[in-house]
Amino acid sequence: MSKSTFSSEYAVFRETIKDVRLRANLTQTDLATRLGRPQSYVSKFEAGERRLDFVETMAICNAIGLSLEDFVSELMLRLRQKQKGRSTQSRQGAGK
Repeated sequence: MSKSTFSSEYAVFRETIKDVRLRANLTQTDLATRLGRPQSYVSKFEAGERRLDFVETMAICNAIGLSLEDFVSELMLRLRQKQKGRSTQSRQGAGK
């Protein structure tokens, strides 16, 4: 697996963080306030300009009101769906 901030897996991680924030009806500013950080902190990790560590991810889930377990479950589901999509595309490409 690539260590790049811009790996496809990390992109799914960032997308999931943003989606759970939006589902909680929180703006970037709302989440930043709950975290005691500037809005730019949220903007930068959602855009991939700043990488999150595990402890920061836990704090974000807590601030959103989502258990870490629920976040990880959603993330894993999305990653499996993405992997299935790649497998389907590979098989379709092999048949050409």
